[in-house]
Amino acid sequence: MAVKSDGMGLALNTSSVLAHLPLLQQPAAAAAAGFDEIELWWPYPGSEPSTQEADELVAAVEEAGVRVGLLNFHGGDLASGERGFACQPGREREFSAAMEGALRLGKRLGVGAFNPMYGLAVAEASPDEQERAAVANLALAAKKAAEIGAQIALEPLSGIPDYPLTTAAATMRIVERVREAGSPAIGMLADFYHLSHSDEDLLDVIRRYGQDFVRIQIADAPGRGHPGSGGLPLCSWLAASREAGYEGTVGLEYFPDDPALAFEWLA
Repeated sequence: MAVKSDGMGLALNTSSVLAHLPLLQQPAAAAAAGFDEIELWWPYPGSEPSTQEADELVAAVEEAGVRVGLLNFHGGDLASGERGFACQPGREREFSAAMEGALRLGKRLGVGAFNPMYGLAVAEASPDEQERAAVANLALAAKKAAEIGAQIALEPLSGIPDYPLTTAAATMRIVERVREAGSPAIGMLADFYHLSHSDEDLLDVIRRYGQDFVRIQIADAPGRGHPGSGGLPLCSWLAASREAGYEGTVGLEYFPDDPALAFEWLA
């Protein structure tokens, strides 16, 4: 049976919660914990897995009996601070390669939503030039995603210097521009942990944009621990999201202090 909270299905982000396990063991571990849906960050060092790597991941997911609801695009060197390159003029080929690689793998996995990551602001281009690059790249990604029955989920992030999308309002500005460009298969990835660090009223954000949420992710603050480990009113925000019309899955993207006790809170 799928794990649920407040009537919403819960998906496990295995890239965060099960980071201590090898990738190919993560789907089965999620299934053993009661989840039938998982999320994945991009699990490979480049924009395209080898045929063997793709085959092995697809087999692991199928054997575990789970589905992959969300998959990130390759975002560059995350360890050095990169967070995608959609907004960076001159890196269109890299974005295209990341898009094509994720969509090919995602099609095999039945992924319904893709997180492309917006990218850091760069000094060599004006804000308008960066926004135009982002809109063009994301419009192409949304068009390609729609062709396989999926959507693009654009995520505001917190705590990352030079990341332009830190609020729901800034994110929705880009979403609307992409839609106006003729690519409607895009909305917001509403990560309540990140949004809790903005200056916005989260209940107001949910009421205004809940119908634009492609997906919700949660973790508690401070510390990005499991729900209930901090002070965020996650249950209230989820209830408000349901009232606003959100009917999708809620991704659990937290970092357990002790991997052996990662699911004790669910009891």
